[in-house]
Amino acid sequence: LRSPHGFPEGCSKQVQGRGRGRVEDTVAYHDKDDDMVVSRQELLDSLAQWNVVKIRMREGIKLVNKADLQGVKDFEKSLDYMRRKPVTFPEKMRPELERLFSLKKGTKIFPDLRGVNSFSDSEFFSPLQDRLHELGARGGEL
Repeated sequence: LRSPHGFPEGCSKQVQGRGRGRVEDTVAYHDKDDDMVVSRQELLDSLAQWNVVKIRMREGIKLVNKADLQGVKDFEKSLDYMRRKPVTFPEKMRPELERLFSLKKGTKIFPDLRGVNSFSDSEFFSPLQDRLHELGARGGEL
């Protein structure tokens, strides 16, 4: 049985509050005209946008995993037609990326990219530190 607010009976107020917050966040993300209603078109547009970002991340991670800096730059430049301004690249990178891109192009950093879905610290940079340390301990061979 559900309460009048859509939550199962017996659900604590705390759980209901968290659920309501997630619903409001979801509506806010998809609702482009701020009318607090997500139209079919708004949903389709935001899902398409999310998938573009997901594919971009996946392809970028594959290129970085092969220490292919030029490939990353070329890939990002290929997406300029979707941007307001062409992409620019910083002159300075994180030290981990400096070390990674100093490796021979084609060097496979992670043998398996499952579980690496972003360049977040927990999914990418922390494991990268470990792999770079292993690389140094093996005299440059991964």
